[in-house]
Amino acid sequence: MTSLREARRSVREELSRTQLLDAAEEVFGRKGFHETTLKEIAEQAEFSVGSVYSFFESKNDLICQIFLRRGAENMQAIRAVYATESGALERLRLVGDAVIDFYRAHPSFGLLALRYMNADVLLLGDGAVQQTITANYTEVERMIADLIAAGQTAGEIHAGDPESLARMWMSLIHTFHTIDPLVAGTGDRASERFSREEFHQLVARALVERGHGRW
Repeated sequence: MTSLREARRSVREELSRTQLLDAAEEVFGRKGFHETTLKEIAEQAEFSVGSVYSFFESKNDLICQIFLRRGAENMQAIRAVYATESGALERLRLVGDAVIDFYRAHPSFGLLALRYMNADVLLLGDGAVQQTITANYTEVERMIADLIAAGQTAGEIHAGDPESLARMWMSLIHTFHTIDPLVAGTGDRASERFSREEFHQLVARALVERGHGRW
């Protein structure tokens, strides 16, 4: 049975680990992985470099753990939307909103994802992180394809291979992140040149069956 002292220590350790992950995410996002030192991350979190090593094996381990943490959170949000009882077309829109909102809520992670999603810096000895990223991507692609297929059955989405259309959708939302000033730019909505609503309308023009109307 866990004692009260052990429970408190566990909570403190988890808080410290979270502080270090938050600090690393911010500095990596601002400066880039290769340009950042563990000393800078420790200073950002107000820890010693030795304390960093008590939680993480290396700088590489830090960025991998960032991707695992945020990836799990993002997947939770996407799965929650996918599991709702809304129509397929509406859920497709809501999944897009969930992903856009997540990247905007964590812009430093958004920058990391855009720079390093498929980079060698994310590889552990057994490739565990890359395997998780690939599995998450595959799951999202399957969910989008399922929604597109359901929309086709309902007469809302035009005919076409659902997997191919799902990949097109994922390419569009990735491109949207790269031009979203709240993620990859100034952080100022006033500098937005292509809005979330325009993104949804672009997807609608690409997928929605003629005569179905505006989603």
